[in-house]
Amino acid sequence: MAPAAAAAPSTSFTPAQIAEAEERFRDGRALYEAGRIDEARLKYAQAYAVLDRASILWNLAVSEFHAGRTLEAYRHFRELVARPDADAEAVRRAREKYLPEAAARIGRVAVEAPPGSVVRIDGELAPGVAPFGEPFAVTPGPHTVVGTRGDAHDEQSVVAEAGVVTPVRLSLPGEAPPVLVVEVPRRETASPTRAAVSLGLGAGALVAGGFGVAFSIDSQSKRTATDEARAVLPDGACADAASPERLDAQRASATAAAVSYAVAGALATGAVLTWFLWPRATRGDQPEPRAHVGPWFVPGSAGVVAGGIF
Repeated sequence: MAPAAAAAPSTSFTPAQIAEAEERFRDGRALYEAGRIDEARLKYAQAYAVLDRASILWNLAVSEFHAGRTLEAYRHFRELVARPDADAEAVRRAREKYLPEAAARIGRVAVEAPPGSVVRIDGELAPGVAPFGEPFAVTPGPHTVVGTRGDAHDEQSVVAEAGVVTPVRLSLPGEAPPVLVVEVPRRETASPTRAAVSLGLGAGALVAGGFGVAFSIDSQSKRTATDEARAVLPDGACADAASPERLDAQRASATAAAVSYAVAGALATGAVLTWFLWPRATRGDQPEPRAHVGPWFVPGSAGVVAGGIF
């Protein structure tokens, strides 16, 4: 048996009721271990009505199965495998063992009726309206299936056999009752591609700007060193004699700084234009634009080249 999960109980019950349900669950486990299966089933049912935990549902379905209440067990196992909070191992065992074995012992009725029909089986209202996605679980034996659609009415008798899906077709002419259809307006949403491209361009602008600052600092430092070297030259000496290598390095850093700033500006402009001019997508119809952006350098100038499908 699976242990209780630490799920939050329903807020519609008082702390005293929740504590009592926890106690009944513990009692159910003790009774099950003692072999008193049907008594354990009752305790689990009482606990599940308050706590609504997948682990309690598992214990309830297993006890119902071993107590011979196969129809209730089948329905609860079906409910369990549909719960997102169910334990994966419990779901696997339900699908591989309990559901096939239970299905072989019960009958199932597949009701075919016009859309919008309301169906009752032995007076019990079936969930939803036609068309139905799967057969209804019933005990083996005779059953009465009644369908209504507007003013039309049809009743069929059927004998369900264990392990067999028995089809029932209801003839219900006429118009179905009106169904309210609400059309949800399509909302514009930001394209993930637009956001990614804008962020990429913005990040590139920051990186290029950082390189520009670094090259500017390096250029200024080399310029200061060159000026200091010039200050100690003897009168009449050529200024470039201070250090030709230092002058070339200073000029290279200044050029690199200018190129970096130009690239940063171009990338920043591209990020802004992309964000505001990129076509917005709508739900259910997301465009998939593609773009490419990159820097280019030629002697004496620099910039950014961009292109794509928008």
